[in-house]
Amino acid sequence: MRLCWLLITLTALVLPNDICAEDAKPASMRAQVTAENWDKGGLLSHWVYIHLSEVFPAAVVRRGGPIVDLPAQLGPEIGGLKLKNDDGSEQTLEQFVNNGAVDGCIVLHAGKVVYEKYPTIQPNDLHLIYSVTKAFVLTTFAILEGEGKIDPQRPVQDFLPELKGSGWVGIRLRDVADMRSGIEGNESSNDAYRNPAHKQFQLEATLGWQPRTLPNLPEAVRSGDLLAFLSTLKREHKPGENWAYTSSNTAVIGEVISRVTGKSLAETISELI
Repeated sequence: MRLCWLLITLTALVLPNDICAEDAKPASMRAQVTAENWDKGGLLSHWVYIHLSEVFPAAVVRRGGPIVDLPAQLGPEIGGLKLKNDDGSEQTLEQFVNNGAVDGCIVLHAGKVVYEKYPTIQPNDLHLIYSVTKAFVLTTFAILEGEGKIDPQRPVQDFLPELKGSGWVGIRLRDVADMRSGIEGNESSNDAYRNPAHKQFQLEATLGWQPRTLPNLPEAVRSGDLLAFLSTLKREHKPGENWAYTSSNTAVIGEVISRVTGKSLAETISELI
């Protein structure tokens, strides 16, 4: 699962076992990063995940108010919770977090921090959160709907005329927001992130997350024009029927938000959330 916008914050992330934060040298790491290798795992990916704005375009989402310190009520019982691995063996949460494969983990309950560990990063590091960003985009969409600024029953082309003549025509914003648009690019296939012919790969390439210089990529992908790429997508299923995890849906919602508010997505998220 990927993102269409690079919002970064602190999160838990599973990484290869040989990660050590002190091993990363910023200048040398930055020089190694490419669109082909940044998310392949290992030390390089670990460095990118907490220095994302240094290698990819990223927007700052201002918090819009003072930091709210959550009260802590830490207890050993959370770390002692047992987890079952795929092979049937068991380990505690504490063992899992401290096995070298996790950057950070925080557990909240009833408004209090009950568990908090940062094995390989610092508490104030900004960390890539991938598709958790979708929750911010759709929450913003819901707020605008509640304010009467977006009618989710209206079709996509009413807000984005650039998509007239594409597979998006006639699809309600509600179905797009619910990932029931029927548009191509379903990420459940095994090759969604590695096959240049897959529409999810092409979306990522358009955003700069995958190489754009591969042969046979559409011109919209090579140029990095998001709306032009979205206009190439076709409909695979009737809208409103089948749920399919497809990041292009969130891309459309983000563009609609910007069009309705006249502001960037980052600005609107900052103001409303």
